[in-house]
Amino acid sequence: MRVMVFAVLFAAATSAWAKPPAGQGKTCDAKNGCAPGLACVPHAGGGKSTCEIVCTQATKCPEDQRCVKDGAQNVCHSINDLIL
Repeated sequence: MRVMVFAVLFAAATSAWAKPPAGQGKTCDAKNGCAPGLACVPHAGGGKSTCEIVCTQATKCPEDQRCVKDGAQNVCHSINDLIL
């Protein structure tokens, strides 16, 4: 019974998380810009640039995201992303 209650509560909690802003994580370059509120960020290691929320002390990430270092920038990523 406890396991079932936990499963129901977990499902309810995860379904309540906000979705990322439209366009977050989309590939971008000089020709393909990002939606308002997002910046085209080149990733460490030469990966493709993507549209991200740049976070600083003055700006916060959405509730279900956290600020992580990615190259020279701090960007918001889902709290569910695994960083290995």
